[in-house]
Amino acid sequence: MRAPHLLFGLKRFHRQLAGERAFISRPVTRIRTAAGRASYTAEAAHREARVAEIDGVLPHVEFLLKLLDPSWDADGAKPIRPPKVIYPQPPYGWWAAAFDELRNADRPLTGAELVEASAQRYGVDISEYPARQRASNAVWASLGKNRNLLVRHEGPPLRFELLR
Repeated sequence: MRAPHLLFGLKRFHRQLAGERAFISRPVTRIRTAAGRASYTAEAAHREARVAEIDGVLPHVEFLLKLLDPSWDADGAKPIRPPKVIYPQPPYGWWAAAFDELRNADRPLTGAELVEASAQRYGVDISEYPARQRASNAVWASLGKNRNLLVRHEGPPLRFELLR
């Protein structure tokens, strides 16, 4: 074979398509929020269209692979899981954004206020639950890790400000 890179690329493409198809068509057993359920059901038509598109392409890719490598077996190819969703974040991370907000604040702030102010300042959309939770976890981790730089105000909502 004169073009092993072509065969390698086609095999990888087939595995990626098979993995995406398996990931899209898997049953979802638990969705945490009503908004998540609503968006999942709203995207059903898009998912079905993508599965139909993949089903239309896979036989052609398999035919090409069989043509280039007769010993290749589609059942033996392990699907590649699609990459995880990358949630948006501020340019230097949530911890830097939170400390920017603390630096510019005129009063002690709670963790939730830090997340909201940082997202608003940098134009990051955290309306989806996973993105908001990831941002909140990052901010609380940075507050705990850098507690020697902070003044902690006890109370029902913990509030923080920078040492001056």
